[in-house]
Amino acid sequence: MSAPPEFRFIHNIQDGGFRYLPKVEENTANEHFVVKLVRNPSDEDLKRTDNEIPTPKIFIHPHIVRLKEVVPKENMHAIVMELGGQSLTQLVSSHNERGVLVDCHIVYQVMVDISSALCFMHNHETERTAHGDVKLENILLFGDGRAKLCDLGAAESDDLNETGGVPSIQYVSPERMEDPTCRASASADVWALGIVLHWLLFGKPPFTSESSIRLLRDIGKFKPSQIGTSCGEKERELLIRMLDPDCGSRLTSKQLVESKILRCLINTTKAGWKLSEMRSRETEKRVGDLEATLRESEAKVAELQHHLKSVVDGNNPPLRRTIRSQSLFRTLA
Repeated sequence: MSAPPEFRFIHNIQDGGFRYLPKVEENTANEHFVVKLVRNPSDEDLKRTDNEIPTPKIFIHPHIVRLKEVVPKENMHAIVMELGGQSLTQLVSSHNERGVLVDCHIVYQVMVDISSALCFMHNHETERTAHGDVKLENILLFGDGRAKLCDLGAAESDDLNETGGVPSIQYVSPERMEDPTCRASASADVWALGIVLHWLLFGKPPFTSESSIRLLRDIGKFKPSQIGTSCGEKERELLIRMLDPDCGSRLTSKQLVESKILRCLINTTKAGWKLSEMRSRETEKRVGDLEATLRESEAKVAELQHHLKSVVDGNNPPLRRTIRSQSLFRTLA
């Protein structure tokens, strides 16, 4: 399918399920967007898409992916959205392939940005809403370092009476696992973000069973004491409070944004950045001094080469005669 008139098609990004995502560039502002096409959607698909269309218009936030417009087409919806960078799924996979964990400053920045987005949604003035499907795939990292929440198709307002979208099984909270009819909630979003944090800190989720039945059983029996100790003490404390099986005592998104633990981690990271910057500046100065010395040496070498060339070419007869005399003396000797 061709892009809307004001867009220019560049290339496909993904083709899976009922979604088709070509990358397009807006001619007027040179901005990049994604066109999400829902082809011959079922009633369930239409319901999910209808949820996704108005929600981003309501939730304009620096850490929520922006909806550009909706272009109606025959037998499909064309939703034009802001194009992000890589998803956290891609980030974690690339680090796992190299056998390293995600840099701590990225982890903390993601937590600050996404908790801010969730807090905004959960406490919106007119439309308090739960995202309903927080996971690695639905968090994008942009080129400026910001993380943004996307795919609000499962989002559900507190004012609605119907069941919200079903989250991916690894991110299901204990209360939703016990009661499949349980609606999407703010506390379930925080639980899911806790699973994301576990992925980022350990390179894997807290529940790794390949069987869906065993996975649900593990979630139901989960205790915070099962969280590994290889991460920092403050990171583990934050995880324990986000993955509290009791949704009533679990951290809220507002408490998470205001958390002293998260602030401390961010401040520690900023201090580390400043130290790194200082060391980087010192290194750059040393490199600059070495480069200046090298340039001086190269200039001297060039001067000597020019002098020698003038001798060889006979442009300096006195010195040439001296060299010839020395050569003759060595020959007679």
